[in-house]
Amino acid sequence: MIIILPLALCLISFCMEVAYSQDIHVSAEVSPQQIHLDERSMLRVTISGKTRLQQLQPPQLELSPEFIVSYNDLSNQYQWNGDQISPSLTWSYELIPQKVGQFTLTGIRIPYGGKTYAAPPLYITILPSTQEPTRSKRAPNSFTDAFTKAIHKVSAFVDNPHPYVNEQITYTFRYLYTARLPSLDSPTYSLPSLTGFWTKKLPKPPKKTEVIDGTEYWVVEVEVALFPIAAGKTRIEPTQLTLPVGDTDTPKILATNAIEIAVRPLPQMEEPPNFTGAVGEYQIDAKVDRSTVEAGSGFTLWLQVSGVGYFEKLKPPISPPIPDATIYHPKVTDKIDEIRSKVWGSRTYEYVIIPSKSGRLTIPEIEYPYFHPQKRRYQIARTGAIEVTVLSATTTDSQFMPSERRDSISENLTHSQPFYKRISFWVTLLLLTAAVLGVWGYRRQSAKSIPNSLQPRNAATDALEAINQAAAPIRTEKAIATTSSEFFTHIANSLYRYIGNRLDISAAGLDPERVRQQCKEANISESATKQLVEVLMQCDYARFAPVSVPPDNIKNTLKHARAVIHAIEKEWNSENNRIGS
Repeated sequence: MIIILPLALCLISFCMEVAYSQDIHVSAEVSPQQIHLDERSMLRVTISGKTRLQQLQPPQLELSPEFIVSYNDLSNQYQWNGDQISPSLTWSYELIPQKVGQFTLTGIRIPYGGKTYAAPPLYITILPSTQEPTRSKRAPNSFTDAFTKAIHKVSAFVDNPHPYVNEQITYTFRYLYTARLPSLDSPTYSLPSLTGFWTKKLPKPPKKTEVIDGTEYWVVEVEVALFPIAAGKTRIEPTQLTLPVGDTDTPKILATNAIEIAVRPLPQMEEPPNFTGAVGEYQIDAKVDRSTVEAGSGFTLWLQVSGVGYFEKLKPPISPPIPDATIYHPKVTDKIDEIRSKVWGSRTYEYVIIPSKSGRLTIPEIEYPYFHPQKRRYQIARTGAIEVTVLSATTTDSQFMPSERRDSISENLTHSQPFYKRISFWVTLLLLTAAVLGVWGYRRQSAKSIPNSLQPRNAATDALEAINQAAAPIRTEKAIATTSSEFFTHIANSLYRYIGNRLDISAAGLDPERVRQQCKEANISESATKQLVEVLMQCDYARFAPVSVPPDNIKNTLKHARAVIHAIEKEWNSENNRIGS
């Protein structure tokens, strides 16, 4: 028996994984499917169906080398499809074309449950660039007005023409003039496409004056932070300035010089195993919203990466697994600032963690490797380990009483008379024993006299009344938004109490998997059990996961909660009538 039980549990676990893997679907789309060489398209890869979200891994992409692939973001949904819950994850990527032509995108795969699922092939067409070439006809970079003698000049430069991949460089466009032209229109500039870079426009510096070769100029600057995407040589085309020179004359076009950039690859020899492509200067911090939590309840882990770099393209740290806990995909919040022509900021990952059993839960040290371009080497930022105390559902407050209080109570008992020598102890014990026997006998006799159909009806009636009370505050979308968490908590507790009363077991410590096992032992049909477990999973996810819940999901949950109670009651009453006939 000792050997058979573990084997049976392993077989059940394997069958559950097979059931999960049979119901998943991987899809992909690219939009738009036709772009120009200086434009970008969006690739979205989605896995949906009956999946365990916390066990999913990012897609494996082996696309055509004619594209640079840039990770964008991750989104998740958790919705009803018919009578089932359908969670899904969607990864988004930017496709940056490097060549004109028609291409087939294959090699999009997602590993899950020991298998690899592939998306169907995609098709994309790349047309020639929409920008006119400027190398053959280059506009001048200066102009002197014949009447006013005003001088106008433009120039452009970068602070580092040899950056590493993902390292920030700053592109600066300068417009210098000695006097404004006699025109109602203002000069306008047009930046190049900057293909091959992630870009972020920096705040415009204040206008200033500068003396060059004895002449004082007004200076207007425009700065753009550039983050090169791939190693190799690239070219920043000229920026153009349009000068209105009067009502009758055509505008004067000035152009800066083009700039050649040689992007260096990151060194591979010393690359840390958990490196995700971060280049800059970073630090990482972690904290939780509470240090004590009950098993089955959620707490929040905030993981914040801060420093200098391009935060909008950062990938999350690779966190080590946490045993006996479910970790949901994070909610991501960015805070970006620009200081002294550098992009500073922070990205916060907000994880919801639900421990499954009591004890000490350790969130281990989390490493965040990054490449420091000034020091030309990899460095690793680290958090400290975090301890969380997980209480069981039946834990009493006395177990966690302060040590001073426990010592005081223990000392008082030591100096008093032993309790078993007191008359009051034995009198109290006899009275309690008599009361327990009396209540047991009364309940047994009452159970015999009450019809079978009345007992389950009371459990169902109580549960339906509790569900109706939870639905009472839900009248408008505004009310739904403010009470959704309380609503799902109330529905879940009502169903747990119902199944506990129905099967004559304790509702404390129940979760969807335990409910599934108890229903199977009670011979409740697979369809009713499946519907009940899915409602409980929807409630648990909505209570703890960091995602907003649409109003339709709340209404559907309410409908399914009522329906599953009626289904179980109908099934149970039918079984009782068959046995009694």
